[in-house]
Amino acid sequence: MEKAHAPGEFDVQIDEEPLDVMWEGYHRTLTFFLASGGLTEAFGVTEAALEEALASDRQE
Repeated sequence: MEKAHAPGEFDVQIDEEPLDVMWEGYHRTLTFFLASGGLTEAFGVTEAALEEALASDRQE
């Protein structure tokens, strides 16, 4: 992100594709969160960065 966003709730969307294997498995193809402050924006985020942000939020 180019600028910080105010604290709040954000929608997170995770897109996955099924793997062509004998068991149920998926490959994550896209993770992003949506911010809205009069303007809806989508920001790509790595799984590690998302987990880090969620862990930080749990500590507060």
